[in-house]
Amino acid sequence: MDYNKFIEEKVLKLSSKKNYEKYPNQMKESLKEQVARYDLDIVSYNKNYYNLTAILKDKYEDRYIGVIINDLSCFEDHSYKCIALRIMKDLNDRKGIANRNCSWSEIGKTSRGLIEWKKREEQKQELDKEDEIEK
Repeated sequence: MDYNKFIEEKVLKLSSKKNYEKYPNQMKESLKEQVARYDLDIVSYNKNYYNLTAILKDKYEDRYIGVIINDLSCFEDHSYKCIALRIMKDLNDRKGIANRNCSWSEIGKTSRGLIEWKKREEQKQELDKEDEIEK
């Protein structure tokens, strides 16, 4: 597949701007608005020619979600579930756990869901430890 042709035909034609640099910036602004509704902030945002990565942080706790986007057309096709989300232990965790795929319009909701799931799992582990200590 010729990625330059793909970018020209799909990404640039889908974007109202002809400048490729503006397209990822549009994505960043849209992502910022979306995650703010779920009490998340963008801590890190990196783009290269074909991929975007971001790290989201819970506003109230040190909980992080890694966002990996390998296909920029997902910004315009909101049903395309090509975005990978993963729970990160900290800002330097590149492996992450609990990968989940979602579409563009689901990033905030799915990220918040992963954070809440992780909190419940940690609470369960604490209760299990307390039960074992009591025995």
